[in-house]
Amino acid sequence: MKVNAYTTGFLAPSARYRVRQLIPYLENENVIVNEIYSKAGAFPPPNKIDQLKWAFDNISENTFKVMRQPEADVTWLQKVMFSKHYTFERFLKKPLIFDVDDAIFLKNNGFFAQKIADRADRMICGNDFLADYFSNFNANIDVIPTSVDVSKYDAIAKVYSSNTFYILWTGTSSGYPFVYEMEQALKIIVDKYDFVKIKIVSNAPPVFKFLEKDDFEFSYWTEEIEFSSIKNSDLGIMPLPDNDQTKGKCSYKMLCYMAGKLPVVVSAVGMNNDVLKLGEIGLGVTNNSEWVNAIEEIIQSKTMHEKFALNGYNVVLNHFDVNVVAKKIYKSFNEVI
Repeated sequence: MKVNAYTTGFLAPSARYRVRQLIPYLENENVIVNEIYSKAGAFPPPNKIDQLKWAFDNISENTFKVMRQPEADVTWLQKVMFSKHYTFERFLKKPLIFDVDDAIFLKNNGFFAQKIADRADRMICGNDFLADYFSNFNANIDVIPTSVDVSKYDAIAKVYSSNTFYILWTGTSSGYPFVYEMEQALKIIVDKYDFVKIKIVSNAPPVFKFLEKDDFEFSYWTEEIEFSSIKNSDLGIMPLPDNDQTKGKCSYKMLCYMAGKLPVVVSAVGMNNDVLKLGEIGLGVTNNSEWVNAIEEIIQSKTMHEKFALNGYNVVLNHFDVNVVAKKIYKSFNEVI
């Protein structure tokens, strides 16, 4: 089976996790995936001056690509080709599978997402919230989570620190407002337990109001640093507000922590709740008081820590590993041929 996969770009995290890392595992199912994307990417740069050039480059590249679509059995579209607009998707060869892993329908009144969903022969949604929304526009939907390559975490040796308990947050700086909302809870913890330290891995340093310089460590993100930071921390946190945007998220940060055998404390929002129900893997919280109590429980109980760590790893291995997800994607492809 040959598949043309149109993704949001080489640097887009969702393209890497929803499509690219699955390609070698889909080959095991005799599926050859040809990834196609605009070098400009599907999303504009933040600088308005650069956005005009981005738009020109995106349109030029995608015009050429849709005019010269390679022969394939299936077209696999990951999100959108030109941010927030229904453009080149109308020219993609069928059968077309539309893959969505966040609430893109909250932009531009959802028109572009609805049009793509209506044209698609089948959809793959990263969670039930997304599937519920898109069921209004497409009757053929598979709920398939974002995959985690557990083997990459297994390959990194864990170096235990007998002196420090690390609480880890990883993500882009756009997620800092969520961390700032529960920063006071973290400050209470580090003040009470002098062996606890916060570890931040991101593309830019945080600007904390309450945590002092000695309370946390910061590392610039690279894939290697993210893997090693997860494997060499003691607890992973994922704070989120409760809204439609976050309900569309697919708990990827949480799953990565679990793949590295970290217990998790997460906001009890959206798919986070679904993952928590799969086993005793961590604790869900809704406010700063609960953040403090949950983190303290895990710090104080080695038994709980070890149980959550092992259970979380097994949940990811059995439900979210690339081998498991690739088989589900393959089945979805077969449904449209």
